[in-house]
Amino acid sequence: MLDVFVHQLLVFTTILAGLVTFIEFLTKNNVLLELLRSSLIILQGTWFWQVAFVLYPPSGSPEWNLSDIENKMFLTMCFCWHYASIFVITGLNYALITWSFEKEVLSNKAKRVAITTVSQILDASEDVFQRAAEIDNEDSFSTLIEQMESYSYSLGDETVVEPNVAIQSVTRGSDSGSSVLFSVQKGSSGSLVSGGTSINKTADGLNPDGQTELQILLNTGENKNPCGFVVYQNNKLFQSKAFTATSDFSQKIVSGKINAKDQDPDVSVQMVFNPTTFKKDYKYPESLDILSNIGCALSIAGLALTIMFQIVTRKIRKTSVTWVLVSLCTSMLIFNLLFVFGIENSNKNLVSDSDIKVNPDNNEIPVRDTIDTPNPSCTVIAALLHYFLLVTFTWNGLNATQLYFLLIRTMKPLPHHFILVISLVGWGVPAIVVGVTVGAVYAQSGNKSNWELDYRQEEICWLAIPKSDNFVKSPFLWSFIVPVTIILISNIAIFIIITVKVLWKNNQNLTSTKKVSSLKKILSTLSIAVVFGVTWILAYAMLINNDDVRIVFSYIFCLFNTTQGLQIFILYTVRTKVFQSEASKVLKSLSSSFDRVKPLPSMTPLRLRVRMYNMLRVIPSLHERFRLLEPSGMTEETSLS
Repeated sequence: MLDVFVHQLLVFTTILAGLVTFIEFLTKNNVLLELLRSSLIILQGTWFWQVAFVLYPPSGSPEWNLSDIENKMFLTMCFCWHYASIFVITGLNYALITWSFEKEVLSNKAKRVAITTVSQILDASEDVFQRAAEIDNEDSFSTLIEQMESYSYSLGDETVVEPNVAIQSVTRGSDSGSSVLFSVQKGSSGSLVSGGTSINKTADGLNPDGQTELQILLNTGENKNPCGFVVYQNNKLFQSKAFTATSDFSQKIVSGKINAKDQDPDVSVQMVFNPTTFKKDYKYPESLDILSNIGCALSIAGLALTIMFQIVTRKIRKTSVTWVLVSLCTSMLIFNLLFVFGIENSNKNLVSDSDIKVNPDNNEIPVRDTIDTPNPSCTVIAALLHYFLLVTFTWNGLNATQLYFLLIRTMKPLPHHFILVISLVGWGVPAIVVGVTVGAVYAQSGNKSNWELDYRQEEICWLAIPKSDNFVKSPFLWSFIVPVTIILISNIAIFIIITVKVLWKNNQNLTSTKKVSSLKKILSTLSIAVVFGVTWILAYAMLINNDDVRIVFSYIFCLFNTTQGLQIFILYTVRTKVFQSEASKVLKSLSSSFDRVKPLPSMTPLRLRVRMYNMLRVIPSLHERFRLLEPSGMTEETSLS
């Protein structure tokens, strides 16, 4: 009963609005704006009254649960949205009826009031106009536009200027020329102002200047009928069911009409305007770009050396984590290569419209206000980047799981077929996620030619960043952020457990000579943090809605994560005894080869010999320096080799 009563109250409010509006037509009093405001206040009061009734029911009324409250509030909000659209159409119908009584009842003053009403209605949001166009079965928008065009040549030589609508009327006499020039000047504000339009009855041609936004030249010949021009500050009245607007900039609409019942063959139109096109900006902070390229280059070199070292020395080191580390480094290496050489969209190099396959001879209504050039190769790169980054995080999680079993559960040997299972998970699960995501995006887009932009960005070949109002339904959230967040949370938990129970645990049974130094504990902790991807939590700090803070964290994130491959090389290759031993042999070999070098001619400068001597004298001491980086024997064969 409550819903029925509320609905009836809203219907009664709308009927009352129509009655008061009709009275206004007869009394020539402009109360429509106050009526709309009053009706909205009634709607708001009704909504709050319903909430109060639900939360504090009178004695004898049944109790409401939470679901009832949510349903009532949602239903009432839907009513408010529906009737807000009806109010727009009511206002438009008011203007239409005003012009329909133009010769019988109303004066020019009432018609100007109607222009003011239309201008005020154009301040409503775009969504309200779209909703009103959907429920408008009488095509009120088109009828209103036609009436305003007819009204534009009935004002004499006067001008009506409102913030969102400007009308210029022109009368023609026997002494008038054969053409009329209408000019619209550029404005610095977001609304139309007096003096922004001008008329020239004696112009022979177009003569734009630097401040001219548009000029229309009507060549009327012998036709001396009056003509009129209408300027709309935005395009909200021009709703299309075949055209989708994706940009949020305001578009002015200008129309011109001559008072003639039949088409006059002597009338022609010339026009000049400054067309505005928008090209996507592909520029990024140069310093971040340089830092990313340097970090990725170092990571690529470090990862390649680490993979070769892990494979060649596997039997010598006798470790059980080689396959996990090699898989992690391989996925990270491929991701870095794709990032450096493929993330830039090749559409950036399109310099002119001739590069875009658009036929200008086809006079067809475009389906949207932007042209997105298809680039399947960029979509493939985005999918590969998506896949290999998910693979990297998956192997981070598998590495954490393996170390948990080895160090905390002390499970040696690992379960049978463990390597096979983690390989299927590490390389297979991300492939399923990426495949399902691309398939779902393609299926939901229907026959859209630009479906790939629902999956990737146009600026770079990476996943599309969703808008705030569509974030929950975006593939970026469910196919990347959610799984990565789950992996990072579990990795951080395991990292804390291993750090507390293994790396920094004090064993009182060890003598002072066998205790691990603080430096080695720190290096071991860093080694675990790097392969667990802990530094990726900095990416969440980049979501802070503050430009200064976001830039700072962007540099920190770039520094730590683009050099992740280099960190792995230093902590998992350079620190091992095998690498240090082989590096020492290489250095000794180089030293002996220098010793066998024949003496230089006597004419060689003495300072060159001194530099060579100093360099050779330093080489034997490098072996001692490598010993300072040796990892602890306790963890080398399980995690840090």
